[in-house]
Amino acid sequence: MGYRVRDWNKYKHFKDRNAPWVKLNKDLLNNKDWFELPDETTKVLVMLWLVASEDPEREGNLPDEGELAFRLRLDVTEIRKHLDRLEKWLERTDVVVYQTETAKTQDDAAVITEKADTFVTKITTSKKGSKRLSSTKKCEKHSYSEQFEEFWILYPKKALKGSAYKKYLQITETVPADEIIAGLQRQLDDSRFTEDPNHFTHAETWLNQKRWELKAPKRKPT
Repeated sequence: MGYRVRDWNKYKHFKDRNAPWVKLNKDLLNNKDWFELPDETTKVLVMLWLVASEDPEREGNLPDEGELAFRLRLDVTEIRKHLDRLEKWLERTDVVVYQTETAKTQDDAAVITEKADTFVTKITTSKKGSKRLSSTKKCEKHSYSEQFEEFWILYPKKALKGSAYKKYLQITETVPADEIIAGLQRQLDDSRFTEDPNHFTHAETWLNQKRWELKAPKRKPT
């Protein structure tokens, strides 16, 4: 199974190169999920952030379980135990992304392939020992709430709707949906936001970073 760090942009310093360090955000001090992790798992998570910083694609991808076990000086069983605990911090990457000739960007491909919720590829071995590649595909229909659909219609970047909806459900447990929509509408009416190509990221990231609360765009570092 493949994994990568969720919202990797929060932890990396540069977009164009790999730094020998990662950012440790102060919001961990107010993160309930962080304090609920066992001590040994928090240690593993920090080391996973460091390993993810070595990803040549700068996407926060992690090596397979065997390589992680070697890098962290743990056995594979122990690694799997920690990975299971870190479902809120990591995301699976062993999902096949379909691309067509019309998908010129990664975001285009994400929109095209969103109907395929999961695609699990398995290697099966026959009695004679030969390997055969078999694939099983499972498609499910999502039923989204009316308020989320209202948010989605407004949001300018249509990609990874299912992931955005999961994050939306988590956030609206404590934040009124009307507040999120009002913040989005206010930013859509403000050219300072709409002219910033980096502001409206994937909706899941926008929600995770509570960007609806921003009254003015963040200043770019000089």
